[in-house]
Amino acid sequence: MKPTTAIKKAGSLVGQLQRTGNAWAYLWYDQQYNAYRSINYCDYWQAYSKRRTSLIETALRLLFPDQDQELAGLQPEYRSGRWQNWVWQIYQQNQA
Repeated sequence: MKPTTAIKKAGSLVGQLQRTGNAWAYLWYDQQYNAYRSINYCDYWQAYSKRRTSLIETALRLLFPDQDQELAGLQPEYRSGRWQNWVWQIYQQNQA
């Protein structure tokens, strides 16, 4: 699978941020249990950061299904730039 396909699929597996009162959350698809789950409600920036990390990790799980444990240790905190760029960068680093 190419990164472009993984990025598109990750976008469909991780939902948009939703507001409930003063808290925010999103749904994400858990492939292990074949069900959608919700994160705990939190403030906007925490939810935004968690969703961004979820998008990256979902795309990486699709790209490297056999290397789940190894990739988790290599990932930095995703704070700047577009999340899609992180997927491309980690993909290129792990192709060697």
